[in-house]
Amino acid sequence: MNPAGPASTGMQDRPPDALTAEPRQGESPDSDSMTESLARWLQATGTGLATSFRLAIAEAKLAAMSLVWMLFLTVLAAIFALGAWGLMLSGGVIALDGLGVPTWASLLGLGVLQVLAAVILFRAVLRLGERLELAETNRRLEALIGGSTDEHDR
Repeated sequence: MNPAGPASTGMQDRPPDALTAEPRQGESPDSDSMTESLARWLQATGTGLATSFRLAIAEAKLAAMSLVWMLFLTVLAAIFALGAWGLMLSGGVIALDGLGVPTWASLLGLGVLQVLAAVILFRAVLRLGERLELAETNRRLEALIGGSTDEHDR
């Protein structure tokens, strides 16, 4: 064996086309490997994208089902809370009746307390709603759109 021959350079492991310096007809020497690499990359990317889309769809379905269950359980909890509130009011009426207060008066008194509590809560909600208007941000945007950038221009 010749030490300077193909066995010493490791060229026996390469395919015959790689040993020749001549390209195939109409192709550059690296066009096959580039085309094959591109095809493999596109296939791997497509497979990865398909897997990602399937995962995203599965997670979206799970999130949607969780949202539906959350809404259902919230409504159910509200129904139970209203039922408990009604039972407590009934107990109050019965207790006042036991103290000698006429039933109509205890119902009227508890009803007025309910309306008063509802008005107080409604006003609190309206006050909180004012924060959603973003008054200061709107003033600054109007000043910028109007051409004035002065912060004290109100």
